[in-house]
Amino acid sequence: MHCATIATAVGGVPYIIEPGVTGLLTQPRDYEAFAQHIRTLAENGAYRLQLAENLHERASRLLSIEATVSHQIQIYETILRRERAPKKKAQRRPDLRRLWKGKRRRRRKLKGNRSADEEHRRRYACLCAFP
Repeated sequence: MHCATIATAVGGVPYIIEPGVTGLLTQPRDYEAFAQHIRTLAENGAYRLQLAENLHERASRLLSIEATVSHQIQIYETILRRERAPKKKAQRRPDLRRLWKGKRRRRRKLKGNRSADEEHRRRYACLCAFP
């Protein structure tokens, strides 16, 4: 015996139930629409049987062992193709610790002759020309 289905459109339900073809869908917490769908199926027996038959055929086709195995094989083949493909060389990121150490060394050298602030002012004097 096949049953017509009324369901809410959440999760994977819309994947199986096509509104008006394999069942009836409502939005979550839409009680008025849900009640209307119940009335529709109660009043129209031929429509209810057609929805039930369509849903059984679709579920048998999409969720059969053969379809599931075929889908899993496609997933594994895709993964294997990715593994076999030549990998792009990753761009080397600069070693930030090494760069930071270099800055500290330069600051230490500056402190021997003049302070870092004086050096900064000297380098950017053109920007600081305003009184």
